[in-house]
Amino acid sequence: MTTQARTDSNQDEKLGGIRITSPNPQGNTEESTLGFGVIDTTGKYGFVMSGHPVKGVGTWVSQGGGVGQVTTDRLTNRKSDAAYVRTSSGKIVSGTIYGGYRINAHYGWANMPVGAEIMQHGISTNVTTGTITSRQKEVYFSSNYKYNSGGMTMLIEATYKSASGDSGGPVTGKINSSGYVQLLGIHVGAKGSRAYYSPVDIILTELNLSRPLYSKDGNVKN
Repeated sequence: MTTQARTDSNQDEKLGGIRITSPNPQGNTEESTLGFGVIDTTGKYGFVMSGHPVKGVGTWVSQGGGVGQVTTDRLTNRKSDAAYVRTSSGKIVSGTIYGGYRINAHYGWANMPVGAEIMQHGISTNVTTGTITSRQKEVYFSSNYKYNSGGMTMLIEATYKSASGDSGGPVTGKINSSGYVQLLGIHVGAKGSRAYYSPVDIILTELNLSRPLYSKDGNVKN
């Protein structure tokens, strides 16, 4: 478990729930939350982050310094607000989430029923809890939203609290009896009293990724 603060720069490990920055589509530097470590289909390592805080493919993402470039971020017909960052050589990626939360599995949207208890891990609100209230939601955010003319489909609606900067934060199940959490997706945004996340299975498919990193994978690097 890291002793650094969630918002510190130059974290030793690039793990879920820590602060990252990137140039957004408007050309401004935007803070967001790192989602989760992954293995892509070529065997390289990296992480998933929110898609709307980055310009697109080729964007450098920073965590105190440059940690990698956006490699996959299709702009049309999207069902997940997510981008894949392949980390630069020597940068350590972990299958854990800030605060000592260890991932041992991932569950897609069909495996999470309405009423299930979940947690969101973000740089602004830290860890918040709630329940799933609806699935396969289509939500319009704003005309400035990066994807699909202002909205996103296939979102999961929930009651956890969130704030600006939490975008991309990992969403997990509650800690199980073995002390692990199951990865469910990443936080997208909120409208009124409801928050929304993109499911992990949709993210993996759209970004052509193999699977999330689990804590058993240890610290890995390209």
